[in-house]
Amino acid sequence: METTQQVDREVVRCGNCRLVQYRTRSGNCRRCLRNPLPPKPALTNPTPASVPAKETDESGTGLDAGFYLNEILTGLNIRQRNFARKSELSRSHVSKIVNSKNDPSPTTLGRIIRATEELLSVATPAVKAKVQPFLYALKVIAALREKEFAARRLTAPAAPA
Repeated sequence: METTQQVDREVVRCGNCRLVQYRTRSGNCRRCLRNPLPPKPALTNPTPASVPAKETDESGTGLDAGFYLNEILTGLNIRQRNFARKSELSRSHVSKIVNSKNDPSPTTLGRIIRATEELLSVATPAVKAKVQPFLYALKVIAALREKEFAARRLTAPAAPA
C-alpha cells in the first residue's frame, strides 16, 4: 500500500531575473544560481484569538459560520461535495452556509464540527495547525446558537390547550 506525502511547495519570484519557480532546497534561483531567492517567511501558528471575526451576520452573534467553514474547507483542501457527504448534509446546504445564505442550526453545526474533527484526525500537523482556530470559532458559534435556541424555547408562548 502506497502512502502519499503532502508537500507544501512555495512559489517564489527571483528578485534578479524575475523567474517564477518553486523554492529550492538551497534557496538559490534555478536560472541565476548565485542570486538568493527572497527569504522564506516565518511560520506562525494562529491562535483562536487571532482568527478574524466577521462584523455582521443574521443571528446577531457577530460571527459568520460560513466564513469559518470556507476557511476549514480550504485548509483541508476538500470540496463541498465531499464534505457534505462526510457531514451527512446536502451539498446545496453546505454551499448556502459557505456563501452565508443560510444560518446553520446548532444541530447542523454539530454535524460540521464532527466531520471536521474526523478529517483532522488523519490530517498532517501543518493542516491541523491551520484549521484548528477556525474549528474553535465554529465551536464557539455552536455554543452561542445553542443558547439562543434554548432562550427562544423558554420564551415561546405556550400552545393553547
